[in-house]
Amino acid sequence: MAAPVASLAAISARPLSGPGAARPASGRAAYRAQRAVVLRQSDGDSLGHLGHLAVLALCHEAVGGWLSENGLLRRAPREAVGHVTESGCKLHADLTCTDALIAGLRVARLGLSSVRYEVALFRDAEDHPAAEAFFVQVHVDAESRRPMPLPAALRAGLGAIQG
Repeated sequence: MAAPVASLAAISARPLSGPGAARPASGRAAYRAQRAVVLRQSDGDSLGHLGHLAVLALCHEAVGGWLSENGLLRRAPREAVGHVTESGCKLHADLTCTDALIAGLRVARLGLSSVRYEVALFRDAEDHPAAEAFFVQVHVDAESRRPMPLPAALRAGLGAIQG
């Protein structure tokens, strides 16, 4: 006898798995920063749907954009670089290239040399996220590639969206 298949709602109610799993889906108010997401036709598959990789890329772009807008992203000279060491994505609803999306951002954990970003994608007027993603970024020395402490200015800026 085949095992019963869980419903999409039941699956979506589960937190992202793994160490330091994300909290269950929450509304926009749980995200301390929000910014519009610009979609391109190339973000979708042949039917215009956004998959996990596209959602992760959009979330990474949203964090990078927020860091840049807040003067926290240094271009050059670079003493340190950020390496993504872990990431995950959960789709709660079908997303397409024509959706108007808002990214909610928060810092879930701020370590000595690492930060865990959590990003939710909301359709224009909805309060429940259509997708959630996370990634852990470790700051390393540009030459030795060894972990190094987050710069004080970056730590202070990230503290503004920690929650």
